[in-house]
Amino acid sequence: MKTIVLAGAKGGGGKTTLALNLAIEAAKTDSVAVFDSDPQQSLRTFFGIRGGENPALLRNVGSLRRVSADLKKAGAPYAYLIADSPGSFMKVIRDAISAADCVVVPLRPSPLDILAQEDLRPVLRELGKMPVTVPVITMIDARTSHTDFVERISEMFTRPPVLIRNRFAYARAMIGGRAGFEIDKECTAEILALWQTVKHVLKEEDAGE
Repeated sequence: MKTIVLAGAKGGGGKTTLALNLAIEAAKTDSVAVFDSDPQQSLRTFFGIRGGENPALLRNVGSLRRVSADLKKAGAPYAYLIADSPGSFMKVIRDAISAADCVVVPLRPSPLDILAQEDLRPVLRELGKMPVTVPVITMIDARTSHTDFVERISEMFTRPPVLIRNRFAYARAMIGGRAGFEIDKECTAEILALWQTVKHVLKEEDAGE
């Protein structure tokens, strides 16, 4: 089982949105569990609306690090555990990142979002997770240039960012418990590209062990 954590030192970057879209994409071919360590419990609410057994929502679990280790030890029937985390409460964020085989860091193309992630980078380095971190620039306006943000984020992390456009479908789909790509094919290529990047990181990590 591989644990994928959506993390960031600021709210509003799209962690929950990407977590649920990645989980539903992964569940097309594999068994997936999802975990919500954000006190707002938005991911849990979403999968309560969606229902179904795959992805499977883990309930009444405290520490992601502990539940990830317990599931792996028990040989749980999940290929992936995808977890959302809060935009603050660094102790909870650290616990989640410590369990991660891959960390996805969404942030908007905003100077404040970039500055906020400066608090996250020391944690990633300390826990040895920088090489398995995937930055994602979300809510991109296709009408404007974002080259400067791509360059800055590429400097901050060891990988270039994956790009996700600002599409209303991502928000609208959640009302009915669906992923963005389930109602708008324009979302499909973006989520698939992100998922392929995550799987590439996991494959690299396995090859390096």
